[in-house]
Amino acid sequence: MIPSVSTVIQQWKTIEQSNLTEVSKHLGGLLKNFGQNYADTYTALQNRSKLIEQQAKELDEHEPNTNEEV
Repeated sequence: MIPSVSTVIQQWKTIEQSNLTEVSKHLGGLLKNFGQNYADTYTALQNRSKLIEQQAKELDEHEPNTNEEV
């Protein structure tokens, strides 16, 4: 027996909806991970920048000023 067009369309919509839901879950996870990785990287770079600034200040305090003209 050949199914009616409406039955085939309904089955197709059900399959497509299921596929779209699955794709949406994967994309959501990917974007969440990307956002978290971006935030972690930004924080790490920001902390590293602060550390470098602190080290530069400490060097300036302990080293004689070599930029002055003699």
